[in-house]
Amino acid sequence: MNSGMIYGMARPVSLKNASIEAIRAFVPEAVMTPAVPDTAKGTVALLQPPVASVRRVREPARATWIVLPTYERDAAPVFSPHGKERTFMTLAEQSFNYDMHGASGFEAMSRLVDQCECLRFNYGRLEDAAEAFDRLAAPSLP
Repeated sequence: MNSGMIYGMARPVSLKNASIEAIRAFVPEAVMTPAVPDTAKGTVALLQPPVASVRRVREPARATWIVLPTYERDAAPVFSPHGKERTFMTLAEQSFNYDMHGASGFEAMSRLVDQCECLRFNYGRLEDAAEAFDRLAAPSLP
C-alpha cells in the first residue's frame, strides 16, 4: 500500500443478463461457464480471464486513470472529468476491504486517487468502448 503500485486481479469476471451474449459476440473465443438462469441477479455466467492477464498478476503498474463506466443504450462514447473527492468516495464505497485498513487504507486510497486522472465514461456499444479505451491508452506524441 505504500509503493503506489497496483496489481491486476486475474479472476473470473461475473457477467449477467445481456452482457453474456454481448461478450460472446464481441469475443467469440472467450471461455465462460454455462449461463445460470433465474438467480437473484437474473441470468449469470463467469468469464475466464485471458491467459496473458493471469501470467501478469505479479507485475506491478502505476495507475494513470480511474474510469467509472456507465452503460446507456445507444449512448456515444464520452469520457468526462470526475472530481477526485467523488471518485475517492465511490471507490471507498465499492471496496470490500477499505474500512479494514483504517488510516493506512485512507492514505493509500488518497495517494491512488491523487496520482490518477479521474473520469466518468458513458457508452452504448462495446465496440465503441473498446476503441475509446485504446485511444485513451495510446502513447501521446510530443
